[in-house]
Amino acid sequence: MRDQRPRAHRHAVPLAVIIAVVVLPSTTEEEFVRLVSLLTGNEFQRQVCRMLADAYVDFQTVPVEGGDGGLDGLSHGLTHAYCCYGPDHTGKAALDKDLRNAIVKKFRSDLRRIFEVATKNSKLIDKPNPEIKEVLEGVSKIRAIRLVCNVFKDKSLIRRLNAEFQKCMTASALRYVAADCGLAIWGPKELANNVPLSESALFRAKHPEVCNVIDSSRAATDDPGTVDEEVFDAKFDYLARRPALAGRQKNIERAREGYRAAWTRALTLEQRLAVSVPQLHLRFEGMRANARMAANAASLRLGAGLLEPLDAATQDLTARVDEILGAGIGAEDRDEIARGEVARLIGYCDVEWREDPDDECD
Repeated sequence: MRDQRPRAHRHAVPLAVIIAVVVLPSTTEEEFVRLVSLLTGNEFQRQVCRMLADAYVDFQTVPVEGGDGGLDGLSHGLTHAYCCYGPDHTGKAALDKDLRNAIVKKFRSDLRRIFEVATKNSKLIDKPNPEIKEVLEGVSKIRAIRLVCNVFKDKSLIRRLNAEFQKCMTASALRYVAADCGLAIWGPKELANNVPLSESALFRAKHPEVCNVIDSSRAATDDPGTVDEEVFDAKFDYLARRPALAGRQKNIERAREGYRAAWTRALTLEQRLAVSVPQLHLRFEGMRANARMAANAASLRLGAGLLEPLDAATQDLTARVDEILGAGIGAEDRDEIARGEVARLIGYCDVEWREDPDDECD
């Protein structure tokens, strides 16, 4: 059988194989707190936002383009605001003076933008914030502010940040903040106590580099390379010619484009993972061979149903990803990985539903 993989990816390892190495062990809440405290910068903010998105169906991140108005995210009908900060730190039990001051300075800036105040002649005065206006005008007012930091080991932060909060509350015109708004400061432990701690959150804390690649690949617009679509399109053309499917042309085309897009995303993710975790390619190449063998075997059982090989490959790859990663990867990512791998097998000839394939699969 001729190799029908995309020309630029003849030696590529399937996505499910690459991620398979990152099996999440049994991790306690204490371990989660330790792992999250090690995250800094954007990685820490991404972890917090994904946890909040898992917990609250209406959680909304705020785009940074043009300024975020001091907000990293909102939930509860845009009434709960979240500000994140992940500074580098030593991990020692006590925070040094410089780190304490840096935390206060960062969150002071966020609070002033949310309350729309600024310093002039040592006093806080009104200063409208166009970014927060874009988000909240005519919609809601903030009733709770959560300052989330990767390190929270000093009680003085409670006093100092609440003092800043009260100053802002007194000086503000309260255009977008409710008069009864409350403040809370969360470190990793408070985050785990206040937001449901899911397997997905544990997985992301354990493997931020892999999860970051998955997230960035989903939003990528760059072309991962030419996809060899000859066999892929021939199989969907075959479906379109079937008399029994004469009224299902739109469904066939949606399926064709859906699997094509999944294949492209899988290639993009694979390329980015190859840069970040190249050792996974060789260690899990055998997993791909097993998936291809199973797909070929299912393709020999034509007769029970036209698309039985496709259904079998989808179930097989979904189960493989689920078994290897457990619940940590999340159903959305798991299903997307499986779809991309199934699309590749359609193009590689391993998933075959035609009764008389042309010579391109010989």
